[in-house]
Amino acid sequence: MFPPRITFAILLVALLSLTGCTKSNSSRMTVDYDKEADFRSYKTFAYRAGKIVVPPELGGLNNDILERRFQSALTAQLESKGFQKAADGVTPDMFVTYSAGALEKSDLTPVNFGASVGVPIGRYGWWNVGMNRYMTRRYKEGTLVVDVADAKSGQLVWRVYAKGEITKLPDDKTVNAVIGRVLKDFPPLKK
Repeated sequence: MFPPRITFAILLVALLSLTGCTKSNSSRMTVDYDKEADFRSYKTFAYRAGKIVVPPELGGLNNDILERRFQSALTAQLESKGFQKAADGVTPDMFVTYSAGALEKSDLTPVNFGASVGVPIGRYGWWNVGMNRYMTRRYKEGTLVVDVADAKSGQLVWRVYAKGEITKLPDDKTVNAVIGRVLKDFPPLKK
């Protein structure tokens, strides 16, 4: 059995190495809004042209199917919150627009391995062997920005910026889930 100090050191090294191996790939989201805007006065919405930029290997540019998916999911979420889509030719209370895209990204992860063996004799009794390598991981990062602007003033009143790793073009289920998450706290409650 090891002395308590060495046992503690071994457990500490094992814990640190395990926590260093885990990496969160969860999506990141930032919401900002005008604290002075009266979101209760908004009842109707309309879309302003959105833009989706996707690399060719994920379906290319100008993907009308994906645009319809985004608008359908946005409409469903907004209507579930009590907003109505304005009829053509009628000025809405708010304009909704979105931008979505994907970029190739790289991630460098250090892979460290080391060992200490020997007998603690004086100051130099340990023998250390170590190795540092880096693992490169390539992935696609998707970004979605949804803006809500006051139709009368034209001022931006709410924005969500979300990004996360993607592996393929999103299907209906994925788009609905993402839009549900980004609009979860819309409209913001006055505090």
